[in-house]
Amino acid sequence: MFKRFTIASAVLAIVSFAHAGADVFDTEDASNPFIGLEIGGTFVQGDTDTAKAYRGKNISVGLRLGAQNEQWRSMVLFDYYNNKTDKQKYERALIQVDYFVMPDTFAGTQIKPYVGINGGYANYESKGIDASGVTYGGQFGVQATVSEHIDVDLGYRYSIARQKELGNIGNIALGVHYVY
Repeated sequence: MFKRFTIASAVLAIVSFAHAGADVFDTEDASNPFIGLEIGGTFVQGDTDTAKAYRGKNISVGLRLGAQNEQWRSMVLFDYYNNKTDKQKYERALIQVDYFVMPDTFAGTQIKPYVGINGGYANYESKGIDASGVTYGGQFGVQATVSEHIDVDLGYRYSIARQKELGNIGNIALGVHYVY
């Protein structure tokens, strides 16, 4: 399972950077690449061999790589959730594409609200279960520019899983980006 997860993650990263990199050389609206970290409260719904409707919550951590311009942001996100008490965990790789809404309304401010979609691959492990598959969903939030090189992002992301063992994942995440 880990080998498939690694291969799927590499493919997602390549596709996302190809999309983001297309704007990097456009001098009119150049993209700014970034790297970031996120931490969040995560809610997982899945099945286990002992409970048909596991609902757990714990902290998840993630790594973000991407690029953004005034209207769009695309990134690859790798996140990890481990609830040792309930013996539930997942690893997930997502491509996330966001649109900064109402750019004229917020022009000249340091705040940019966004909505977006995500899709990727997750590996879910529980007592006696090791399932991998496609996930997809959406997100919304707000990004604030703190300085020339630092952005802070607070958002909610919801993903539905295609495998029956993992129903859905929702998380409220705080991300910090270094824009270079």
